[in-house]
Amino acid sequence: MGAIDSRGPWVALHIERRRGHDWARATGMISDRGRLWLEVSHDGHTRRVDVTRAPDDGSSGQSMLYTKAVYDGPGYRVRACGNNANGSHQTCTRWH
Repeated sequence: MGAIDSRGPWVALHIERRRGHDWARATGMISDRGRLWLEVSHDGHTRRVDVTRAPDDGSSGQSMLYTKAVYDGPGYRVRACGNNANGSHQTCTRWH
C-alpha cells in the first residue's frame, strides 16, 4: 500500500506475516533532511516508531529509506509516513 503527494515524499507500507501475526515496515523516497517513520496506534495511543532521517549529501536530492519491522497484531494499527526537510508536505498511507 503506497501514498504519493506531488509536493512531498512517496511512502509505502509493507505487511508480512510472521508466526501468525502481521509485521509492518515502511519504505520511502525522501528528500534531503526529510524523515520516514511508522505510526503505531494501540489502546487509543499513537506513537512514531523508528524515525529515520535522509542524509543531506547534496548529490541526489532524494534517498530511499527503510524502517525496521514492527508488530502489527490484534489491537494494533499502523501506517507509513514521511515528510520534507522542513516538516512540510507530510504524506501517510492508510491505516492497516
